[in-house]
Amino acid sequence: HPGSLQLQASTRVLPSQSSTRVLPSQVSTRVLPSQASTRPSLLTTAKPVRLPFTFVTATASGDPHVDTFDGLHHDVMVSGWFVMAKNPVVTVHAYSQLGCMPPTIRNTCIRSVMVKISPSDGSNLVLSWGSWPPSGKKGDQNVVIRDSFGKHIDKPFSLYKTDVFLGGKYRVANANGNIILSPIGETVSDPELAIYITIGTYLLAVTLPKSTPHLQSTNGLLGFFNGNTKKYGK
Repeated sequence: HPGSLQLQASTRVLPSQSSTRVLPSQVSTRVLPSQASTRPSLLTTAKPVRLPFTFVTATASGDPHVDTFDGLHHDVMVSGWFVMAKNPVVTVHAYSQLGCMPPTIRNTCIRSVMVKISPSDGSNLVLSWGSWPPSGKKGDQNVVIRDSFGKHIDKPFSLYKTDVFLGGKYRVANANGNIILSPIGETVSDPELAIYITIGTYLLAVTLPKSTPHLQSTNGLLGFFNGNTKKYGK
């Protein structure tokens, strides 16, 4: 159903194109953000509450192939650390490793990701996935998450399930081989904090509101987010 898609093990799912948005579930499945400007009320699903913004997703998939926030495509088949997206609220770095799909093939893939969310209230959430130095072996990724509220998680990827961070603003879950960061509660309607990130060996997806402080302020390998689908802004 286009309004309540779940992330499957072998399927890359992007935000829905439907006209309404379903809030993220409280269970272990993930409801992806909609491109639309409405969402069900926190009290009832009978009358949708209109959001003042829409969402845009940028991805780096495979080895990796990049589709930017503004709909452009390019390939980054080299190894090293890259700034994938950076603005005043969120920063995403990723390490692309040579020879990991499989190691005998001279291709690259994402092996480590670091995310920092820094709201204007002075709090922060830092998430890292992967291993350093990346070895290319299955099962060696650790999930390390800490926030300014004193919460600190450091677990092997296979042992991490789900938890809530930043005083109940975000949930980070292990969903079928991917780490999913998503806003919860009133955070989903906050244009500063309604940030969705999916992390895996062959996929990094960053979904941001098409609104301040993200629009016109986000830059990196995932593109300059200016809402112009024809060319990059200056």
